[in-house]
Amino acid sequence: MNGVLLIDKKVGPTSFDVVAQVRRALKVKAVGHTGTLDPLASGLMVVVVGTYTRAAQYLDSDEKTYLAHIEFGTSTDTCDREGRVIASGDPSQLDEHRIREMLATFEGEQKQVPPQYSAISIKGERAYQIARRGEEVEMPSRDVVIHEIILQEWTAPLARVLIRCAKGTYIRSIARDLGEKLGVPAHLSALRRLACGSYRLEEAMLQDDLTQDGRAAAALMSGLDALRGIAMIEIGEGQALRLRQGQKVMPAQDLDAKQTDEIYLAIAGTLPVAFCLNQGGMLKPVRGF
Repeated sequence: MNGVLLIDKKVGPTSFDVVAQVRRALKVKAVGHTGTLDPLASGLMVVVVGTYTRAAQYLDSDEKTYLAHIEFGTSTDTCDREGRVIASGDPSQLDEHRIREMLATFEGEQKQVPPQYSAISIKGERAYQIARRGEEVEMPSRDVVIHEIILQEWTAPLARVLIRCAKGTYIRSIARDLGEKLGVPAHLSALRRLACGSYRLEEAMLQDDLTQDGRAAAALMSGLDALRGIAMIEIGEGQALRLRQGQKVMPAQDLDAKQTDEIYLAIAGTLPVAFCLNQGGMLKPVRGF
């Protein structure tokens, strides 16, 4: 049992709960995932099984797509519906045009302040642990990229917003900041992840179906299709042997010698061999497959 399993997580369970379900369904201990979804959120989880757990960090795509429900009228300390209300306002002044206009200001590279209730480490402690003690948390801003943000529907006080962004972007912060820009407090009331890189929600099996015998095994993807989220480069059998021995190799395909931080999956035919770093135009193995 080795491969990638796409799960449509439901609202309520944690990502850890989903991993535990997959372990039971496939009777495999080595199971992980490529990106956490909060209990409040639903949608696509990319679960890695068996030897494919080695690929987890490389399958954590830089791009994610979400459908966010942003509710105006109240803001909370957690920036979502589970938090304590800290401000309120009248959303009746808002209209579709104003919301679209303000959403456009979020596109591109920008600084974002994460929610206080987040897992970010502050002086060796999780931010949410400090916040739960009632202490103020000084959250440093971080660079994020929002590729696309579109209002799909406005039915006061709820805006349905499609967001395509780089990993590390907090959708809860977008909800908070949108409310501040529009002068009406807002929070994230629901979130659904639609895509992680080249993986799509339409390909996923329902979380509830994990309890049905054989469904998870039948949905498990393996081979190069399962690893399609990683840039691949073809090598010969001799080069594959040297990579497995920890040696650098020069691929037939020219690599930009300046792009020294690029990761590739070296493949021999249809077999994955190793994850490699482009080091001066040569492939340096960093983890064998």
